[in-house]
Amino acid sequence: MSTSPPVVGDPLFRIERVDNINAISVSGMSDSFFIIHLFAKFSRIPENESDEDFRALLLKHGVEDAVCYDNVVFIPREKLMNSDNTDAKEIINQMLGDTHLYTSVYVVTDKIIDYALRMWTDDFCCNLCVRVDISVLVYVLPEHNSDTEDDHVSENGSLDFVAASEDSINKLEKCLNENELLCNICFENVHNDVEVRKLPCKHSYHGECIVKWLKTSKYCPLL
Repeated sequence: MSTSPPVVGDPLFRIERVDNINAISVSGMSDSFFIIHLFAKFSRIPENESDEDFRALLLKHGVEDAVCYDNVVFIPREKLMNSDNTDAKEIINQMLGDTHLYTSVYVVTDKIIDYALRMWTDDFCCNLCVRVDISVLVYVLPEHNSDTEDDHVSENGSLDFVAASEDSINKLEKCLNENELLCNICFENVHNDVEVRKLPCKHSYHGECIVKWLKTSKYCPLL
């Protein structure tokens, strides 16, 4: 299992709009998603270190004993635009937790939603993609299980794809196909009344095909 170590002091974070998510194309998707690419950096400091200025310096310049993980989520526009944003907040909090960030960092969630609501006006007619960088200090670095590890950011900035978690696979929406559909994994037609599984981006596939795919890569085959 992964761990979420307590954070020392306040996190530093930055939110900015980007044209794509680390070269993942979103051009084939409907224009109705708020897409967040989160980068979380954990820097370990000695447990006896208490000087606040020293901590701030570490957050800005980093330390050698540090790890960085990332995560991507797709939030339907209607969930973001709901009056209380409850669904969107739950999705973002889950993303933070899945990336091993402690609950004290969840204050960033409101900042992310506020940013999206300011940027995603009626005149903005395409998917909104943002990059969120969060840096935290910890006494213990997060640990990972190789079966549930998030995509790791390599030195050249590319993603090393890993499998989706069993829990996320089990939570995929199941429904009977009612329209003409091609499974873009096996490239065979999906007949009516055949059960399919739908990803958060709304793309559907044969259940067996997408489960097999997600055990290799947690990203939609069409992205």
